[in-house]
Amino acid sequence: MAVTINTVGINTADAGTWTRDECLDLLGIGLSVAQMHGSSASGLAVGVSTYVGGGVIIDSADTYYQDVKPISTTGIGTGASFWITRDNTTNNNESIHIDGISVNRPGYGYTGGEVVTLSAEDIGGSVNGATNLELTIVIDGDISGGTGYAVTFTGTGSTSIQSRGYDKNGYQSIGTDRTYTFTEGDIITFNNDTVNEYSSYDYMYLVTYAVDRETTTTTSVGTSQYVWSFGSTFVSGVTTSWTPSPGEAGTYFVTRRYSENEDTTTIIVDPANSVNISPVSYGSTTDWFDRNPEADTDSSGRVLKLEVDTTKEFGTTYHMIYHTNGSELYTNGYTGWFPIDTKTRYPAYYQDGMSDRFYKGGHGHGKRWAGSYGLDGGDYSDIYNYHESMLNNSYMDSSSYGMRHTNYQTLCSIPTSYTSYELNLKVYKSGIDPNFVVFAWKLPTLSSSVISDNTSGVFFFHNFTSSILDLDHYNLGTITRVDAYASSNLSGDSLAPKIDFYTYLSNLDSGGAKRSAMRGYTGDQNFYENTSYDATIHSEGGDLASMKTYYRPDSSDERYTTRMTTGNNNYKGEIPSSASVNNVIKGLPLGAKLVPCPYYLPDDFVLIQFDYNAVSANIQNGDTVTVSGSEVYEVITGSYDTNDQSTTKGILFCARTV
Repeated sequence: MAVTINTVGINTADAGTWTRDECLDLLGIGLSVAQMHGSSASGLAVGVSTYVGGGVIIDSADTYYQDVKPISTTGIGTGASFWITRDNTTNNNESIHIDGISVNRPGYGYTGGEVVTLSAEDIGGSVNGATNLELTIVIDGDISGGTGYAVTFTGTGSTSIQSRGYDKNGYQSIGTDRTYTFTEGDIITFNNDTVNEYSSYDYMYLVTYAVDRETTTTTSVGTSQYVWSFGSTFVSGVTTSWTPSPGEAGTYFVTRRYSENEDTTTIIVDPANSVNISPVSYGSTTDWFDRNPEADTDSSGRVLKLEVDTTKEFGTTYHMIYHTNGSELYTNGYTGWFPIDTKTRYPAYYQDGMSDRFYKGGHGHGKRWAGSYGLDGGDYSDIYNYHESMLNNSYMDSSSYGMRHTNYQTLCSIPTSYTSYELNLKVYKSGIDPNFVVFAWKLPTLSSSVISDNTSGVFFFHNFTSSILDLDHYNLGTITRVDAYASSNLSGDSLAPKIDFYTYLSNLDSGGAKRSAMRGYTGDQNFYENTSYDATIHSEGGDLASMKTYYRPDSSDERYTTRMTTGNNNYKGEIPSSASVNNVIKGLPLGAKLVPCPYYLPDDFVLIQFDYNAVSANIQNGDTVTVSGSEVYEVITGSYDTNDQSTTKGILFCARTV
């Protein structure tokens, strides 16, 4: 069967210049043409408003349960997981209680207020004292019809804090122990007009439960009480606001950081009407799942949601594709992705320290990988720290790139020295296996004398299933790059033309990708495999470690004498020209050194050796190789010597068109 070939481009007819970001977006269009963008997701879990259970266990150290998945839900949401922290502050084998609850994987399809249950066996074990943990889910959603209200707090010293203001029941005059009632989606403004008596006494907090304060004891608010979406504090003279999200209905309290025998102000939030709730949707089948929402001079990224096999637990890969202000595009493959832009969606949460894993209810970083440290990612601080892991320049400057610090898989090179030329992306989709797609960059208006002058960056994503790779336990987040040795007059190089299939065997760095499906081929080193195909048609014959492509010359080839005859006039003998062989090479393995091989390229992608009877032949991407009237190929990339014994010889990677 023939491949389908499409071309997308920017800066048509050299009308201006293109940027790296535009190059990324062009790749997104190419992926859309190839139908490789995964489905959209909405109803994403972004927080937890209340929890019940969990129990206590006996242990001597803090314990982190990184990727705990629910065993049941009261709704229809699926796919979320949670980071549960048990904290032992004494380290004396005493009770370890639930100290931190954060969303890890956001999942999809959840509704605000949906309750999920985590098994006691996944958070310490029932035999050790753990109990099931019930979490009330907060989702990323917009609520229409909200109303604005304001509450003002006054008071001084050890005097009980007073308040006055409006709620949905009307106005309440100044007094203590007030209760205000609102609805999810309302914009609630808090004014702190208290007067400071001692340092930090005028810091006020919105907390999830009120501490029973003794008359003579000064009590401090603990971080585990903070309402994650509100932020940490608002000091005297400061006005702040809070809009409860879907799922944050409940009872809350406003109190000072330090206080003695003070009443608290109660805040009741009622659920919003479901018809007013619009869950935010991420990604589509025609666009990236996520992207940098800000301009960035140092680096920029996009996220491809690639659904390899949606029936498997780890059958979806999230490729973060990015540049670091250079000519390379990199990709890291993850088993999960948290796309919410915390900086704009939850600005109160976007503060130093608010996304610490010991706080209850939040989600750590926005725009980050999701999963287990050491299995799915290389650094848990990518999940739990402040600032967006795809955004903040402190992670993306010349010394560090946050989640991009590994630069592990080099996807391709882009021709950044020629941004004033038209840039095309060629998309070759197999007719035999539609999940197999090859991409190639080309500068069609750039003058060239050989193919490597204007064609570069040939690659494909691993998008296949295999009986060898169990995607219920492993994730296929890797790629293969097709690198053709630069074409030229190679007479001084003592090298034959060659094409390398550079296949990555790990999604990330070696310490953070234990779940990478291809890692089973690596042991503890060499996290890639390079299959090099030499042009044995060339006089050099190829490197000893390279793959040897079978070739027998015919009588028109100058090598016929040396390879098919005795080469001796006194001892006559030859193999007839009819025995010549230069087959189209099909059945290419993903990696020749991978045993057993998990995938073979479909037969509409091949290697072809050629000998063109002229020097300096300019073979280009898009040129045609005709084997017969019923077998025709288009050149994707290639490597050739422009003058090997007065002919142009080399090897081509081609796609079948007829």
